[in-house]
This record gives sequence, structure tokens and C-alpha cells, in this order.
Amino acid sequence: MIEVQTIGYGVSKFPGALVNNAAVTCTAIDTVGVKRVTFVVILGATDIALTALKLTESDDNSSYSDVSGSVFGTATNIDGTATSLPSSTDDNKVYVIDVAVNGMRKRYLKPAITVGNGTNGAYVTVLALKSQNENAPSTSTAYGAAHVVRV
Repeated sequence: MIEVQTIGYGVSKFPGALVNNAAVTCTAIDTVGVKRVTFVVILGATDIALTALKLTESDDNSSYSDVSGSVFGTATNIDGTATSLPSSTDDNKVYVIDVAVNGMRKRYLKPAITVGNGTNGAYVTVLALKSQNENAPSTSTAYGAAHVVRV
């Protein structure tokens, strides 16, 4: 099996309207059957800094708490440098939170993102890559996609 064929996809936040002076509404990702989830936070045009970017977890998809080490502004990059919250000049940048699940995390993971009070705000999209699945997806739905084409 080719490893990429064991990756499932989820969208925690679809592209949509600008968010300004508000929390970004994200959907939780269910981690049953996966060992790793990588959240890819994609910023589009923005005229204001984010005031929060972190990962939260829950056993019941209701009550959430912060995942230690995931809070931008206090977390450390993989190269050992300090992270910072995206600023008003961070248009079209990608931020990644990569988390090992392996039974060490609660079942549901969800990004918590808040956009500051700007003139327009920011476009935010969040994709979740669910890797090292116990069962390789065999349908587009199992992949978390409308269609999957293998070339």
C-alpha cells in the first residue's frame, strides 16, 4: 500500500466570507482510527492579526480544552524557534499544527481561531489530513472527498 493512500481528509473550515472581530467557526475532526492529524490553516487576504490560533480537544465534542504546546505565540516551531500569531501582513500564508493522536489525545480535535478587529478581517480555511489510518479509505466518501482520482 502506498502511504498516501491511507490519508483521509476533513475540512474543519471551508473557504467563505471574511471573518472580522470574531471566532472562526471550525468543525471538529473525529480521530477514531487514525494515528496522526495535521491541521493546515490557510490564510487568504487579511488586514488584521489573529488574536488566537490553537488546537483544542474534547472527549464528547461538546466541552473543549487547549492542547498543550499548540497555542501560537507560546508554542515552539519544529526548528526550535518561537511561534507568533499571524499578523495583518501575513496574507496567503500557511500555518500547520501536526499532532500525534495514538490514544494520547481526546477523540475530537478542533482548531480555535479568532480574527482581530480590522477594516475587513481575514479569509481562513482549515484542512485536516488524517494519516496513518487503521483502514485505508477505499471510497471517495471514506477519503472525505467528493471525488478521488488516482493517476
